[in-house]
Amino acid sequence: MAVFWWTGKGYLTAVIVLAVFSAFGIAIPIGSPFLKETPAYWGAAGIVAAAIVWLVGRKVNAKAIASVRSIQFRHKLIYRARHRFMSLPLEIWSVPLAIGGVATILYGVA
Repeated sequence: MAVFWWTGKGYLTAVIVLAVFSAFGIAIPIGSPFLKETPAYWGAAGIVAAAIVWLVGRKVNAKAIASVRSIQFRHKLIYRARHRFMSLPLEIWSVPLAIGGVATILYGVA
């Protein structure tokens, strides 16, 4: 059983990830004969999901990001955002998604 919590539009993280992976899953049977269900294919889905989560997160949290006065990188990543998923700003979830996507691609290569 999984438990998710969010504030504001933080739920968009899960919605985007599910939508991207569903779209990639649907594209396999109706796609060209070059689309094969390989780890690289699903890794690419993770990277696409990460990019979309990053863009949407930066857009919806733009006001909170602009109010951060510190120049330290960690303060630009972890701040008091209105839109959070599991207590982290929405766009932060793109980092583990991208890492997972790259790891999945490398797993398929090895």
